[in-house]
Amino acid sequence: MSSQAALAAQAKQCLAKAAPIPGAPLWHMGWGDADDKAVMQNAVDYLTCKAKAKMPFTEDEKHFLVEVFEAFWWGGKILDWIPGMDGMPEAATLANHYVHGDGKTLEVSAELYKTSVIVRDTMAAMKAFIGESINKGIPVPLLRSGDLNFMKSQHFAKVSRGRGRNQQTQGHVLNDGALQAEQQNLRLRFADHRFHLQAYSSVIGNTPTGKTHMHTRWRVDSIWDYEPFRNTTEDAKYISELPMGHSREHKLVLPDGLSQYMTVLGIAKVFNYWAEWHETWDF
Repeated sequence: MSSQAALAAQAKQCLAKAAPIPGAPLWHMGWGDADDKAVMQNAVDYLTCKAKAKMPFTEDEKHFLVEVFEAFWWGGKILDWIPGMDGMPEAATLANHYVHGDGKTLEVSAELYKTSVIVRDTMAAMKAFIGESINKGIPVPLLRSGDLNFMKSQHFAKVSRGRGRNQQTQGHVLNDGALQAEQQNLRLRFADHRFHLQAYSSVIGNTPTGKTHMHTRWRVDSIWDYEPFRNTTEDAKYISELPMGHSREHKLVLPDGLSQYMTVLGIAKVFNYWAEWHETWDF
């Protein structure tokens, strides 16, 4: 069967299981009970089928997808305002920017990264490597978490994936130098679960006790995008689970391929985002 014939057959299957498109996604996401979950998930599953078959979307269907991302913005912001709730303000802002930012670069709060266990531990490892290098007469004006010499060092080993770190509570650094956020840190995981860390460092003097006084500008550069459908079993691995309601008991499963297809439909744009902070320290 040709690829065109296969798509046509898939389109026919999609139309046979068409689901109603909710007119108020924000209401369903905010209320978040089992019925709301079913209504929203049926619509997403139907549109997922259409996206895989490369079928055109109606204006109502496009509007629905945009409103899902807007609902994520409202949910992340509202939870952040409720005392005792763990909000996701950066993830909410990033999701909204995907559909309303016109692809412009966005700065996010450095607190997103500074409060992370794996970021703090990797900063400590990178500073130890920088100090050791300077003591050997090797300046390190720029160090990336993926630099080969750093990844060969004992300092990298302490935060590496093979060190037995708890992914739920600690996170780890992958073999390419990317930091993988600790899973319990929803604020970071939903905003940027995998990223590289950069350190721009300079010696600014000596302390009265003879230590070297350093200044480091830490930076993370990331891109907000989604994996396209490949129509293989791999597609099931690339999903976003959007919490519904205050209890977060139910989650809307949104395939990355459908989110990526929004760029094809012209209702979303990939964009770059970054965060930066400064630190002075001694060794």
